[in-house]
Amino acid sequence: MPIDVGKYSFRDKISGVMCMGVLGHLKRDEQEKLLYKLDKNLNINVPILIELLEPKFLVAPVGSRISVATQGRLRYETYITDIKQVGMDQWTWRLTYKVFCGKNIVSTVDSLMSWNYQSVEKILNQLTKMHFRTAKLSETLLLAIKAR
Repeated sequence: MPIDVGKYSFRDKISGVMCMGVLGHLKRDEQEKLLYKLDKNLNINVPILIELLEPKFLVAPVGSRISVATQGRLRYETYITDIKQVGMDQWTWRLTYKVFCGKNIVSTVDSLMSWNYQSVEKILNQLTKMHFRTAKLSETLLLAIKAR
């Protein structure tokens, strides 16, 4: 997603969208702009899957490995190297991404990430106001369908 959601354009009509962890990286006004664009551009009854941040990550200890994936000979790991609450629902994380080939580190990148945490209930309510039917599939996965 571009930093400015307003610059993100959809084709005239699209048939499906999967938002994976996007909402948490957007500020509230950016979230509303994105949902408005989806409401205007999605066909009726099109599903959207929205994956949310697990609340346990907000209290994960520094040094925690939060993801690992393997692609061919390479292994990708993500670690929390710092986490701070900077507002009521706002957090900043410093993440370290490590790439391994066997036991050897090939690359390391540090990145600062902002996160605006909202409860599942708040997001479901926001989606309902934007004319979506919603369902909670799990603690971190929501389904929204354009209703009109």
